Amino acid sequence: MLALAVAVGCSGEVGSGGGGGREAKPVNAPEDVAVPRNPAPTAASLARVERALRAPTTRPTEIGRLGWEQQNAYRALSSHPSWLEDVVARLPADVQPIVTANERAGRGLRALGG
Repeated sequence: MLALAVAVGCSGEVGSGGGGGREAKPVNAPEDVAVPRNPAPTAASLARVERALRAPTTRPTEIGRLGWEQQNAYRALSSHPSWLEDVVARLPADVQPIVTANERAGRGLRALGG
């Protein structure tokens, strides 16, 4: 998945781009980014990160956090395969093929690993 290739060695900050005066929490690992707990936040996270990772306006300092958020969302989705239909239905049309392709690739990799 894209997150694995992009996130290696990167770091970013949560809340960059205007935190209302709050101190930004450093993001140094996937564990620093929340894992979605049900289909709605999983879909929202995937829609946001898949678009942001492809946007030319995304700052390089955001890539690490976005990659880790993406990784955690796909991890949640792969842990709950029954969410797939609900998650995809909640996604914007332009993001649906990206998520289904990544989910299918993840399923294939897991099958290779036994």
